[in-house]
Amino acid sequence: MKKSFLCLLALAATVLQPMMAGEVMAATTPDEPKSTSVVNSSAAAPDVKGTVHDVDGEPLEFVNVVLLNAADSTFVDGCITDANGAFSLPSKRGHSYVLKVSSVGYTTLYKDMRAGETADLTLRDDAVALSEAVVTAQRALIQTEVDRTSYDVSHDEQAKTSSISEMLRKVPFVSVDGEGNVTVKGSKNFLIYKNGRPNKAFTQNAKDILAAIPAGMVEKIEVITEPGAQYDAEGVDGILNIVMKKNVAVGGMMGQLTAQAMTDQQVLNGFFTAQQGKLTLSANATGAYINRDGPSSQIQMTDLTYVDGTQMSFHTDQEVGGWAWPLGIEGSYEADSLNLITLAFDGMGFDVDIFGDAEHRTLNRDGVLLYGAHDNYDNSRQSYFNFSGHLDWQHLTRRPGEVMTLSYLLSTSDTHYQIGENFTGWEGIAVPGYNRYFRDNDGMFIEHTFQFDWERPLSPKHKLDMGAKYILRDNSSVAEQYYDDVPASFSDFTHLTNVGAAYGEWRYASGPFSARAGLRFEYAWLSATFHDGSADDFSSRIPDLVPFAGMAYQINPAHSLKFNYSSRVERPGITYLNPAREEHVGQVTYGNPYLVSSRPNVASLSHNYVSPKLMTGLTLSATWGNGGIAPIITVENGVLSQTHGNILQKRIYSADAFARIQPWPTTTLMVNASVFHNGLCNPSTQMSNDKWGWSGNFNLTQMLPWNLVFIASGNRIDTNLDDLYTRIHPMYYYSFTLQRSFLKENRLTVGLIGRNLFSDKCRTIAIDYLRGDATGTVRMLQPQRFVGMNLSYRFGSFGAQVKKTSKTIENDDLVGQEKK
Repeated sequence: MKKSFLCLLALAATVLQPMMAGEVMAATTPDEPKSTSVVNSSAAAPDVKGTVHDVDGEPLEFVNVVLLNAADSTFVDGCITDANGAFSLPSKRGHSYVLKVSSVGYTTLYKDMRAGETADLTLRDDAVALSEAVVTAQRALIQTEVDRTSYDVSHDEQAKTSSISEMLRKVPFVSVDGEGNVTVKGSKNFLIYKNGRPNKAFTQNAKDILAAIPAGMVEKIEVITEPGAQYDAEGVDGILNIVMKKNVAVGGMMGQLTAQAMTDQQVLNGFFTAQQGKLTLSANATGAYINRDGPSSQIQMTDLTYVDGTQMSFHTDQEVGGWAWPLGIEGSYEADSLNLITLAFDGMGFDVDIFGDAEHRTLNRDGVLLYGAHDNYDNSRQSYFNFSGHLDWQHLTRRPGEVMTLSYLLSTSDTHYQIGENFTGWEGIAVPGYNRYFRDNDGMFIEHTFQFDWERPLSPKHKLDMGAKYILRDNSSVAEQYYDDVPASFSDFTHLTNVGAAYGEWRYASGPFSARAGLRFEYAWLSATFHDGSADDFSSRIPDLVPFAGMAYQINPAHSLKFNYSSRVERPGITYLNPAREEHVGQVTYGNPYLVSSRPNVASLSHNYVSPKLMTGLTLSATWGNGGIAPIITVENGVLSQTHGNILQKRIYSADAFARIQPWPTTTLMVNASVFHNGLCNPSTQMSNDKWGWSGNFNLTQMLPWNLVFIASGNRIDTNLDDLYTRIHPMYYYSFTLQRSFLKENRLTVGLIGRNLFSDKCRTIAIDYLRGDATGTVRMLQPQRFVGMNLSYRFGSFGAQVKKTSKTIENDDLVGQEKK
């Protein structure tokens, strides 16, 4: 806890930017937490100033304050605080420093500083009781800004033995069901960023990767519910930004090893960061083994009645086994006080085998068997690999607060999916003419992005952000299909997209009032090539003008209001565009290459209340739009077909609330709740689907004697409607964790975990088909009882930080891209 507290202070220091003379930083950038630092530069040599006090706010006298050179940690100057806890040290304009603050009986504090900055510092008592430490750390767990709400994972005791997925259950507006599926404000339409950068591996494999990475590596999790103009025009329902831990750059190495053994999978993770001179490196790697013989199987039962009276049933029992391995490497090189170069690589791969048996039966309207067969999976597997690399150069000008950033992003992924099925025991009056089915799909995605960002203060109250971007995106897909080893279909499809974009955003802050407004223009060139000659090549050009506006008002220290409006763009990905037909027993699916982007809008009004023992937030929001991309399901001659079209009219109204309550120093309760009405309509057919629903989750953390920590959590998950045809039943989940830390500085933490211990062995996930050409129910039975143990060991010292540029590339304008 003490180290986490120092890390949080260090993080606050690294985000401060030099301001104009005598200026108070009342506004924050959309990517950084709020700060109250003051810049007080003089025409001569500006001083590094500040005050030091204890956790009760009392000034501390005779505290040692040492100023170190940030580049090599050499001594620059030093002093002790006066009776008011104040200090002042001379510094050179434009230079970066590290402030070391120490006193007998207190934990030493390190803080990044720039010439002319003023800091308000708090020293922690080494002998402070555990319950008192919990109170101090948890008071700031949740922070709200004009466009986002963040949860401070680093100061949560549960993070020591939890995964990111488990910590998300405590984040406002986020829900995680018992299978690890994540929703934001009840929606699956969101994106995941890592350290402010879009991470396709995280977004496309959230269920697996977030369950594998330890939460102890995470600083905070941000829910960006109102993305501004600097973000690509997509992600209408939010962005989940996972900020990894950063530490003061004073040299050294630290690392962490985490192992988790559950009845369904085993996970091993390693993380380390080190610094030598101006170069800092950080790396992490995870290996997760999914047990085929463990409770990883699922049973699916599909029973549908078609519009012509045909009855179709499909029952399968499936198992999955294999490996998944997320990894990442980051580095930074600070050439001087004005120039910073960062490099980052992220990857995610998995390779799993699929086993199972199935039964197919189709009857006519009179109940007479048309055909039926037994199906056994053979030679079926799925593999995936994603890689992305960033190169960013940040330049600080001589004008305080002005930052220029040049960025390049390479992102690529390779998806391979093959399914083999052997059919035996055909019976009925209409037996299809094949006994073996095999399909092989290969998808390749590659993207190059070039971007320029410019932040420029116009005055103490006004700031302007501007930028431009160019994206070259190449999607390709090759699919082959065989019956009895005879080729039945083949497709070779390429989709190219070029996107040019420019944005401008103005920010204003004065006293309790702040505002933001921006405009983004995007122009997309799309072209499709059918190498197999299955369709005519085509191209299109789509311009989009995307506005954004938001404002916030601090009524008093406890109450604040904010309002936001944004318009976004949703472009179809390769999965929705690829016209290749995938045929199966009684079913066929194919993409629509003529899909175009859609333009939903979002408006929200929020109120937040903060007190030492209670923090609450309430957000009322509305989402509306026409021409949305949605499935089209039809039945013809007893065959169910599915594709996508720009058919959807969307109207969603919701009230989202959270509360964090601390009735006693050792007890904390976190509650999330959401009530919504979701209305979808196809104006051309007048088909509609609407639903009232609610979701809720709670998390109780209780400190016990002998340094034990008990955590209990529970969820009710009710999702928004996905399409015009279906409705998903609510799901329930609960878990218990008991953990304790050992060794010096609590370096070893052990946790015992139990999930749904007193429930049925399997849960039922039910999806009702209520309208359209097919009605009925799809039921999936999945194991839900899990027990296990988590071990986490931290080694080395907290002494290195991969520095981040203030801007980088964010590409997030695709829907239906490489869904798993």
